[in-house]
Amino acid sequence: MFNPKQNNMKKLLLLFILHFTFFQSVYGQGGSVCWREVSAGQNFTLAIKSDGTLWGWGQNSNLLGLGLGNLANQNLPTQIGNANDWLTVSAGTIHSLAVKTNGTLWSWGNGQFGQLGNGVFNSATPNVTQVGTATDWLKVSAGNRFSLAIKNTGTLWSWGWNFTGQLGDNTVVDSNLPAQVGTANNWFLIDAGDQHSLAIKTTGTLWAWGNNTFGQLGDGTNTTSLIPIQIGIATNWSLISGGTDHSMAINSGNILYTWGNNTNGQLGDGTNTASNVFLFLSALALSVLYHFTSQFLLGKHIP
Repeated sequence: MFNPKQNNMKKLLLLFILHFTFFQSVYGQGGSVCWREVSAGQNFTLAIKSDGTLWGWGQNSNLLGLGLGNLANQNLPTQIGNANDWLTVSAGTIHSLAVKTNGTLWSWGNGQFGQLGNGVFNSATPNVTQVGTATDWLKVSAGNRFSLAIKNTGTLWSWGWNFTGQLGDNTVVDSNLPAQVGTANNWFLIDAGDQHSLAIKTTGTLWAWGNNTFGQLGDGTNTTSLIPIQIGIATNWSLISGGTDHSMAINSGNILYTWGNNTNGQLGDGTNTASNVFLFLSALALSVLYHFTSQFLLGKHIP
C-alpha cells in the first residue's frame, strides 16, 4: 500500500545524501570546512587549508607560485606544490610571501624592486622559493612591491620598494634583502599598504610610517615619515589594515577607527572628507551607538 509520508521520508533521505556528497566533494572529507587562512592580492587569492597545504587561484602571471611553465589563470583553487607545513601567507600587489611552520621564509611573483628578498632587482619567479636560510620568521605582509616581516624575536624587517619610506629604515632606497628596522624587539603585528605601513607592538601601541599625503599615518599631519612613529598614546590596539592610501584599526574594545583618504567614502564616516587623525567613531560605531541610545531613551529592552 502506498504511504505518502514514507515516500517523503525517502525523498528527504536521498536529498540529504546528495547534499552530503556535494559538500564532501567541495569541502573535503566528512564535509568539514577546511580553510584556515586567506589573503587577497591584486586579482589573485592565496589560502592555507587546515591540513597545512597552500592553494591559489585567479590571475597567474607567475603570481600563484604554481611553477606550471605557463601563465594560465586559475578559476578554481589549485594546490601550490605538495608541502603541508605552511603557517601563514600574504598576497601583495604582484608578489607573495609565506612562512612555514619551521620558521623559513618563502616568496614568489614579481621582484622588480627587490620585494622577493632574494638579493636581486628586476627578477621574477613562478616558483615558491625560500628566502635565505633563517628559521625564525613568524609573520609576513606583502604590500605594493614591498615586504614586511616579524621574526619570533619580535624584531621588524622590511625590503623592496621604498619610494616614500615605506620600509621604515630612514631612507628612500630600495632593498632586495630583508633588513632589520630599528632595534626594537617587541613588534607584534604588521600590515603593508600601498606606500605606507602600519604596525602594533606588544605594548598595544600603534605605529605607522611611509607616505602620508592623505593623512594615512594618522599623526595629525600630512608629512611622510621614513621611520616608524607612534600614533596617539593608546595602548589597546589589536588589529590593523592598510589600504591604498587609508588605514583602519580596531582596539580591544572592538571599536573601529579609520583615517586617510576618503574620496570614495572608504573611511565609512558618512562623508568624503579625508582625515589625518583617526576618527574615534566610525559610521558603524555611530550607528550602533545611536541604536543603543535611542532604545534606552525609549525605555526599550536592548538584547
